[in-house]
Amino acid sequence: QSTWGNLFSCHLFLFFFFVFACVALLRVCVFAFQIMEIFPCKIDAIPLFDCLQEVTGFPLPMTDLGNIVSFLADGGTILVTFWRLRALNTQFKKAFKRLASRAPGLTLVLAGGTHCLEYVPKFLSKLKSIRTLNLSLDSIETRMYSAIVRCLPPRLTAFGVQYKFPSMQNAALLALCMPPTLEHLSLAGSDLSGDKLHPICQQFQSLPYLRTLCLKNCNLDGGASVLLNYHLSRLHQLQLLNISVNDTDRSSLIPSRFELRTVVSAIPGSLLSLDISRCSVTADDLREMMKTLPRGLRELRIDMRDRGSFPATSASILSELICSLPELEVLSCCTLDLSEFFPESTWLNLSTKLRILNMSSNNLDSIATKLFWNLHRYPLLEEFQLAENDITDSIALGTPILPQNLKVLVLSHNLFSPEGFAHLVRLLPPSLVVLDVNDCCCIDGSVLDDLIKKLPRLTELKTLNIGNGHIRPQLGLHADEIKQLAQSVSKGLTTLDISAHRLEVDSVQVVVEIIQMLPNLRELSLRQTHLALDKSAKATLSQVRPWSTHIQF
Repeated sequence: QSTWGNLFSCHLFLFFFFVFACVALLRVCVFAFQIMEIFPCKIDAIPLFDCLQEVTGFPLPMTDLGNIVSFLADGGTILVTFWRLRALNTQFKKAFKRLASRAPGLTLVLAGGTHCLEYVPKFLSKLKSIRTLNLSLDSIETRMYSAIVRCLPPRLTAFGVQYKFPSMQNAALLALCMPPTLEHLSLAGSDLSGDKLHPICQQFQSLPYLRTLCLKNCNLDGGASVLLNYHLSRLHQLQLLNISVNDTDRSSLIPSRFELRTVVSAIPGSLLSLDISRCSVTADDLREMMKTLPRGLRELRIDMRDRGSFPATSASILSELICSLPELEVLSCCTLDLSEFFPESTWLNLSTKLRILNMSSNNLDSIATKLFWNLHRYPLLEEFQLAENDITDSIALGTPILPQNLKVLVLSHNLFSPEGFAHLVRLLPPSLVVLDVNDCCCIDGSVLDDLIKKLPRLTELKTLNIGNGHIRPQLGLHADEIKQLAQSVSKGLTTLDISAHRLEVDSVQVVVEIIQMLPNLRELSLRQTHLALDKSAKATLSQVRPWSTHIQF
């Protein structure tokens, strides 16, 4: 009887164990399904526990995801989007704590009402060892903002926050709660107009290790320029300063009373990088920069929003400025319209240490010829952008060689002939990773052979943009010709733009084959083609590797 009893107990135990295992497996499957729903369609179907390592920065949709928290790990940094957090189960909360404790950085995108975010301050208070924190707080209430800011981890070295500070008191609270260990501070996108910047600037003296300060698109006004003039000199370790503006209306973000030269005059000698893109730059500002910018400056960005924003008569002063910086490695001067007054001798006196050079949208025309002829003077050049400059064949045919370390070449929206373009293709170095020649030449069958011969040698190529843009799309490549091109390109290609080529509705199957022969393809642009106008073609193509390849129609 005892034996039968033990046997019954054993069977009963196995039965309950089997039921428990089935329930646990079902929960794991449901959890995996919910996680996969979070990611956009361009991400490959990947194992549940590997997703934290494999996904690389695609945006997360802010939609109702069934009362769960979406997260994304990219290089050790966890991106957490709190959504209906009140219904979050305890096991999921514990999982996030474990993940956050192992990651060096954390990005929080906070959405929804206050009822969704009650757990956030408690969550932050447990992250004592976190070193990098980025907060997007635009949609939250003031009370929740105060609770979150008071719980900032004490050992932060990099901190970023985006918040429309309603008053100076909100900015003062943030200033008081910033840990003294900060080395990198970003307030990009925050509203710091009026007196809101004052308490933050006062806190600079308590941040002795601060090396980077980003005030991009912060609605700075005249008072801000005076404050920065007074307090920047206290940041003896400052290496990067960004006071640029986004592509939105500059007049509402950088009023004319914001004096750039007032800020520049207080720049410390330790500065290595300065970004004043889309600020109002005058000749007096440039002269002040010539006097105060450290000669050891390595990065300078002076991009305008549109032509006419930069006074053409200041081109010669700009030339003197950039030639006076012998350590310059990154130079970006876009949309300045330098055609009339910019001296050709500039290219002979620029720093030979240049790694990135962007002179797009400057109407350089013939001046650019001198630049191409002197590219051999910059052996370290890795990125070269000269888009929208009305460049013609005289440049391509007169160029003896391109830098052998070149990785990014952008020549879109220029005026090459097929012969000039073919000559340029033959000069491309094997190190190239990005090639953008969109709308710079009518790419048709006459240049196809040169491309097919050269592309197999570009083994590192990841991005290829050969869209025809607005240049006679009726003379572009046929689907079979593009297929030949795809067969010759590197299998590691991730982005392909074949806009405005002759892709008819009956070429759907050929495009499907092109997608399948490029296993790493993530972005494919078919804009301005007949395929983009046909609903059935779009439906067919959207079903080809929907988890990995995003198609733009």
